[in-house]
Amino acid sequence: MILCILKQYSIKATFFVIGSNAAKYPDRVKKIFDDGHEIGNHTYNHIMINTYPKEIVAEEINKTSDIIFEITGKRPVVFRPPGGAYNDSYVNMIINMGYRCVLWSVDTRDWSMPPVDKIIVGVISDTTDGDVILFHDYNMKNSPTPKALKAVIPKLLARGYEFVTISELFADCVEDADNR
Repeated sequence: MILCILKQYSIKATFFVIGSNAAKYPDRVKKIFDDGHEIGNHTYNHIMINTYPKEIVAEEINKTSDIIFEITGKRPVVFRPPGGAYNDSYVNMIINMGYRCVLWSVDTRDWSMPPVDKIIVGVISDTTDGDVILFHDYNMKNSPTPKALKAVIPKLLARGYEFVTISELFADCVEDADNR
């Protein structure tokens, strides 16, 4: 449903995939990739990285990257720590592994099943230029995410916002800094 909504508006997004889910559902990951979306790394088992030894975290990230590569032929370049749990030491390790570490600025908390109207109001009132809006793509019964996206996307487009992948956002930030 989410892919259909994004396609309807010609929007490309970044999907941070959990490696164990990618291994179970490679066709879904391939579809996301084939539709032109960016795929990022979100660990293999959705671990809170700052509570595990670095060796385990590196193994989780590498295993997920390998699976994504097997499915798409492309390695991810962005990483999002589950739960936003991190510290500088882990971020430096992830950067040294070749990733950009990504968080978000607008959290829909859609995973907690809030009313759709609450998500819509929060996103519309909180979003400003350059924001990263966090939605979750997992498919569960009565997920508010598809309905919220159907309402949020046209409202933000009407306000002049453009939707881009994380890598495109980073490229724009670098370009803007270079032009100062």
